[in-house]
Amino acid sequence: MLLSTLHAMSTAIPLTEPPTLECPNCGAELKGRFCSLCGQDCGDLRLDMRAQLREALGQILGWDGSLLRTMRGLLCNPGGLALDYVRGRRRSYLHPARFCFISLALWLLVVRGTGMDVLSAVGIEFNVGSSESGAIVTDLKQFLSRHFDWLVFLFLPLRALFLRLAFRRSEYTVGACLVPVLFVNGFGSLVGLLLAMASTFIVDDAFKLRPAIAMLWMIRTTRDFFDVGWIEATLKSFLVMVTHLAAMLLIVGLSAALWIYLRTH
Repeated sequence: MLLSTLHAMSTAIPLTEPPTLECPNCGAELKGRFCSLCGQDCGDLRLDMRAQLREALGQILGWDGSLLRTMRGLLCNPGGLALDYVRGRRRSYLHPARFCFISLALWLLVVRGTGMDVLSAVGIEFNVGSSESGAIVTDLKQFLSRHFDWLVFLFLPLRALFLRLAFRRSEYTVGACLVPVLFVNGFGSLVGLLLAMASTFIVDDAFKLRPAIAMLWMIRTTRDFFDVGWIEATLKSFLVMVTHLAAMLLIVGLSAALWIYLRTH
């Protein structure tokens, strides 16, 4: 009698499964703190001021140790840093494009604040006359002074292409060669930031050291990244830098010439 009563109760009351936890971002089933599909941290979704500040720093700077590891790698072993990233160890470091972009933005913020002429600092001069064409050249110079580093940033894939051609026997693609290029350029922006501040408050013309430091770091990175000797790394790095700058100025110059022609005719 007791067994039949328990059986009847078990069939009358349906067994309910525990609720399935879903990721609030993508709806995938959660099997831990982090979503296996989108990677969102679903451990604590409360939004207080401290949590929002921590998340903002994490999104902008990768403030989970990756920034410090990236900076330490750039200072001590830039070629090894780029190799680590290309070979798949990417969670440990900042994304090279993000690092380069943030560094450039910080550098330009300092340049705007100090009123520095970027073109003169890198050795680019314009001969401005008194005619109407001289006024156009002046406008062009002002445009390049404001946007020169952004133009360099946009043309970095071209430098990666030249680097791939210089080391065409290596196994790396143009995309892989872009990694050391982005890291070195970002590091150069941070160095430029410090030198710009030094030029303003400590030593005049300290910023003129930036191209030499950037060249030295490019040679050092190239040597370790492609596993070549110092002489080959120096010659090819110098060739890549000069070719890249010449190609960029040629493209910008042709565009400027077309703009001047259309404006004067």
